[in-house]
Amino acid sequence: MKDLLVRAGRPDKLGVVESLLRKASAWLASRSNDQWQYPPHRDCITEALERGVCFLAPEDGKPIATI
Repeated sequence: MKDLLVRAGRPDKLGVVESLLRKASAWLASRSNDQWQYPPHRDCITEALERGVCFLAPEDGKPIATI
């Protein structure tokens, strides 16, 4: 397994975080798991990005995970 570099996201990464969460939601749904079957809370994500407590991990320059 390759090490991931995890960094705090910036407020301009709201769309990236939302996209990752929507993809995770769709992946869970495809496996008959109803966890995360709601739209991401933009206000909470925006606040987390502004506070520096929302993180992104890229692979080959493309974000693949968020915390």
